Amino acid sequence: MSFWPDCLKRCTNITAFLIVLLTVTYSAVTHSVLEVAKSGTQNTSALAIEKHHKIMLMAHKGKEKALKRWTATATYLTEQIPGHRFELLPLDWDGMRETIKTDEAEFVLSNPGLYVEFEVNYGLRRLATLINLRQGKPVNRFGSVIIKRSDRDDIKNIKDLKNKHLIISDHGGWGGWQVGWMEMLKQGFDPYQDLAQLSTSGSHDKTVMAVLAGEVDAGVCRTDTLEKLDASGKIDLSEIALISSKNEQHPEFPFLLSTDLYPEWPFAAMSGVDNTLLKKVSSALIRMQADNVAALTGKYEGWTVPENYQKIHTVFRTLQIPPYESFREESNQKNFAQLNDAEKKWVQEHKTINVGGELDWPPFASVNAQGDYDGIANDYLKLIEKKTGLNFKVHTGQNWNGLLTGLKNKELDLLPALYHSAERESYLKYSSPYWVLPEYIFTHIDNKSISSFNDLKDKKVATVNSYTTTHWLKENYPDIKLVVK
Repeated sequence: MSFWPDCLKRCTNITAFLIVLLTVTYSAVTHSVLEVAKSGTQNTSALAIEKHHKIMLMAHKGKEKALKRWTATATYLTEQIPGHRFELLPLDWDGMRETIKTDEAEFVLSNPGLYVEFEVNYGLRRLATLINLRQGKPVNRFGSVIIKRSDRDDIKNIKDLKNKHLIISDHGGWGGWQVGWMEMLKQGFDPYQDLAQLSTSGSHDKTVMAVLAGEVDAGVCRTDTLEKLDASGKIDLSEIALISSKNEQHPEFPFLLSTDLYPEWPFAAMSGVDNTLLKKVSSALIRMQADNVAALTGKYEGWTVPENYQKIHTVFRTLQIPPYESFREESNQKNFAQLNDAEKKWVQEHKTINVGGELDWPPFASVNAQGDYDGIANDYLKLIEKKTGLNFKVHTGQNWNGLLTGLKNKELDLLPALYHSAERESYLKYSSPYWVLPEYIFTHIDNKSISSFNDLKDKKVATVNSYTTTHWLKENYPDIKLVVK
């Protein structure tokens, strides 16, 4: 008689167990589904907020070669700066000049000549300068060689090229022509007037081969081209001779040289790129180690702080080529600046400008032995006075912090020599730069343990309070122990 109640009881327990089991299973499955959904939402959000940035890349040797060399550099920046993806946009000369007019790319990697053109016309800002690796030797400057066959005894100097046939890589080439052109003008030879013929080869290597083959009398190509071809067995270097040499003036430079030296390729940004991102890109490039895959693939040693490109502006002004194709030196009769009506009115209403004069920053700004304000900044002030009719009253006697405080409190109107920083933009208006100055960290000549920023970890570095360099070191190298004076 007790069979059915017991059976029902057992069935009820089993049913309850199954219900509990199903409930637990359903809860676990539901939890897993929710976790997957949550994870998917996070991944989708991460993808959605990732910002893409194009790097306009000079592909003067073809897009395939450019991508092979520089893709790893774009990947490196993507890995170093979370939330940002960097992509290359390889272009030829014409493509670069057309694309720069649009907003398609935010960064530019090109030779220094094209960079300067873009800097003037579009406000490009350089973030770092390449330390190239040529024949295993690190160099951050280069120039040109002006060459002939070594058996051409009739050509002893540049002026002997009169009525001769010269070959270059391209009329727009920097190392392959414009640097050599500048050197010729310095030596009193105008190639566009004095040569019998000027041909283009399309590449540095082809220029050398044309000279060796006797197809032309002489040629211009980038430094290290000769050594590269010799090392590969394509030429015998003894069969080539320089028409003009500057190796004695630059004994530290490891390659044959006919011209002045100019800085290597810069990594630059368009004027509208956010300053926070610029700092991250600059810092990431300068931190790159020589054994990083980006450096190895790109055949370079790394990046350094931006070099001074003012010499290239001077070359372009002299050659009167873009962006200075209409440049003309002022005649003696044009001593006054051409001011519009509003500017003339402002000058009339602000005859005296109070200037903060730094005490001890020669040759830019300092007080000389006679107690007078002196230096490059003062020379510019005198020139502006002459051209505008303004009067600059220079106040000396304060240290740098005092000058900045005076400017903030509007006791001073102008500081004629200071570095740009984003923080100072909150209370200052900057002119265009009239002088670009690289800075260096130096140590005793006998100290062989320090050769890079990474070697400065936990080391003491003396710097000046309120200098932009101090702020930059704090942000980018927090492990350096700064001794602020």
